[in-house]
Amino acid sequence: MIEAENINTIVSKLHSNSQPLNLKNDYLIDNLAVAKGLYVFFAKFPFRNHKQLLQLGKKWGVLQDKNAPANCPRFHKGNSNLKKNKKLLLENQYIPFYLGKSEKIQERVLCHVDTALDKTVYALKLRARNNILKNIDFKLGYVEFDIPDDSYFCIELLEKEVRKVLRPIVGKQ
Repeated sequence: MIEAENINTIVSKLHSNSQPLNLKNDYLIDNLAVAKGLYVFFAKFPFRNHKQLLQLGKKWGVLQDKNAPANCPRFHKGNSNLKKNKKLLLENQYIPFYLGKSEKIQERVLCHVDTALDKTVYALKLRARNNILKNIDFKLGYVEFDIPDDSYFCIELLEKEVRKVLRPIVGKQ
């Protein structure tokens, strides 16, 4: 079993290591680690009303929405309804948007940012969805793990536990 204080340390690092992500500029992505680890996109919205967040979620694509773009993580209404996420929204703070893992953080983040909507790669496709994401500020946090390739499954276990704490509003394992 994974100790709660270890998970909280990882969550803390994801927050403290986060930096603004400019979707028009690859500077941050170019300087990311090419390592195994967890990453999280945080979003600060130009509104503070939860109904507007739900409207954005509908445009993004909710769970079981057959009209949403293929191969994109869906908006998770349940996580958006959590008190902690509503409070962050009301206080104009960053909300956990999407949590992921990768054997190569830099490549995977670039994929989430740059992939076109018509591509079959499972990704956020942020630049391709700019019409939905206007005036939303993003930041990106990540934690590297120096582990052997055959231990990568451990990162999957950590991701599952970190997801329970962060409760991102997009994506669901």
